[in-house]
Amino acid sequence: MKLHIYLPDTAEYIANISHDAAMLRLLAHGKLQWQQSALDAALCGVFGVSKQQDFPWAALARLGEQASAVDQAQQPDQDQQPDQDYWLFASPVNLALMRDSFLLNAPVPLPLSVAHEEGLRVSLNQHFSADNLQFQAAPGGHWWLRLPADTVLSTTSPYIAQGQNIAEYMPQGADAARWRARLNEIQMLLHGHAVNQAREAQGEMPVNSLWLHGGGVMPASTAAVSMQVYTDDASVQGLALLSGSKALPVTDLAQVLNKREDALLVYPLQQWQSAYSELLLAALRSRKLHELALYFAWQGRLRQLVVKPYDLLKFWRKPQAMEAYF
Repeated sequence: MKLHIYLPDTAEYIANISHDAAMLRLLAHGKLQWQQSALDAALCGVFGVSKQQDFPWAALARLGEQASAVDQAQQPDQDQQPDQDYWLFASPVNLALMRDSFLLNAPVPLPLSVAHEEGLRVSLNQHFSADNLQFQAAPGGHWWLRLPADTVLSTTSPYIAQGQNIAEYMPQGADAARWRARLNEIQMLLHGHAVNQAREAQGEMPVNSLWLHGGGVMPASTAAVSMQVYTDDASVQGLALLSGSKALPVTDLAQVLNKREDALLVYPLQQWQSAYSELLLAALRSRKLHELALYFAWQGRLRQLVVKPYDLLKFWRKPQAMEAYF
């Protein structure tokens, strides 16, 4: 059995595994290398989805969200049917003012209560109604925008831009000037908004901008993948559906291992438990698991760890502090 696990939020939650003895052993014994691609690009590559202007992460999420609604016996909203329009993520974010620049703060998107999320979206939708723009709630706290199919806009994944000077990562392309002007309007509207006043009073970061990313139209198809996909991420669910399979919800890792079939998991490190690392180590020792690949998303790249059973025999490799591996 081969198991590939993608951990999308390593930078924010690396403390969750910094004292995980089994994970440190895996890192010490396995083969580590950097992959020069962000998480969305890497996963699209697994499924054979080519980059358009961006990787079409937002359009894929709509397909995955529709399938989830059907599974839950809900009637999908007609406005959420897959189509060939251009869909873009507009994620609520906080930009930190430095001496002469702005940095994109983590996390992206900012976690919002239902009331705060709706309050901000209603204001934005009213402000941009004349432009026929509607900010729609999307999975994971992102927002969607539907734009004309001929939109020419290239954006940067927040996985790459987090913690960086945003001047290098602003939208590019023929429609970029219009969207930069709109972003300025959005920032002025959000400044002093009642929702942000309430958030700051509660010691929470205000939503002072939106981050545009993941734009594109729905791909016609994806490559077939011979692994069972487990994820709660709507975009990856969409990738699996286009490949002719169906992503399953993330369940107990022990159940995944007991099925003894090649699998791909996208699982947040925020929810990782040291017991999972111990399970993986035990599965390698018993040769239930013939290959483990962990992909840690880190500042726009992936830190790939590959461990095979014979790697555990390399007793001379001693665990180091987590910082040594990143």
